Amino acid sequence: MPGPRGTSDSGTGKSHLLIGVGTAIAEAGLSVRYTSTSALVNELAEAEAGRRLSSVIARYSKVDLLCLDEFGYLNLDKKGAKLLFQIFTEREECKATAVATNSPFAKAHMFRRTRARWCLNSTGSKQIGRSPGRT
Repeated sequence: MPGPRGTSDSGTGKSHLLIGVGTAIAEAGLSVRYTSTSALVNELAEAEAGRRLSSVIARYSKVDLLCLDEFGYLNLDKKGAKLLFQIFTEREECKATAVATNSPFAKAHMFRRTRARWCLNSTGSKQIGRSPGRT
């Protein structure tokens, strides 16, 4: 069963829900990090410029739940998208990532294409809709 989707118009409580989920997870004893997508991309770009990108990505990969708010509010340039994608791939199948966005779910095709590209690059065969390592 798919989980709830954090997509809807501005002012409908997505951020509030994201904070609530993060708070509940933290109260259960797990580590949580809440940030806006633009703040994360800026932190990653600064880390890359300062030659400490690996340590920042490692820090984000250790958090049990990463809450990314305002995903899709700003258009990312190619560099920003690649930096953010590194976070997603590092966390994949290991840690949870919750995303809130105002982008319509109809735009989810961009994630499938990116996912297919990643699967093709990492495994040498196209595996649309499946996670690497899963059958």
